[in-house]
Amino acid sequence: MSRYRITAILGLAVALAGCTWVGDRPAGLHHRVIDEYAGTYKGVALGDSTQTVLDVFGRPGETTGPSTPLGSDFYDGGPLMQRNPPGYIRKPTLLRYDDVAFLSTPTRYGVHSIVIDDPQAATQAGVGIGDPLAKAKKAYPTLRCTEEQDGGEYSPDPAKCTGKLADGRFIWFGNDPIRMIALSPTPMT
Repeated sequence: MSRYRITAILGLAVALAGCTWVGDRPAGLHHRVIDEYAGTYKGVALGDSTQTVLDVFGRPGETTGPSTPLGSDFYDGGPLMQRNPPGYIRKPTLLRYDDVAFLSTPTRYGVHSIVIDDPQAATQAGVGIGDPLAKAKKAYPTLRCTEEQDGGEYSPDPAKCTGKLADGRFIWFGNDPIRMIALSPTPMT
């Protein structure tokens, strides 16, 4: 074989070696950056301090508004209620970024909510933003799912799947197709 043919074959082999599939999508569209059981997203974990969030993500775009990432709100499929840690009755610190929002308290519980709408994010089970809600139900059969509810004169309550994954680990998938994924140590409604 000629040196050029070997080089071409080796180049093709190297290019294809990094190709993998995540769920029903080619790699590159979704990255498994959410570890739902560890409760982490891109290096920040449930229970970390507000300072850890600032160290990893920098200064937030906003610290007021809905507890959803910048440019989104609850109608996009975010949890309508996220409980504070036990015994904490004040308003938590809100840190909003383009693809993620964190709720945190100055207690030992630290970060107690991570809400993600990063279009490239997916869980370890391969469920990501843009996937049908049925994929979340299939990957996590213990979740409780509801279809969109008519909100009357208000906006509708988006479809969702939510539930407990393990002790101190709850997950939320909002809208259909999924537009938000949330992690918390407490149930979300």
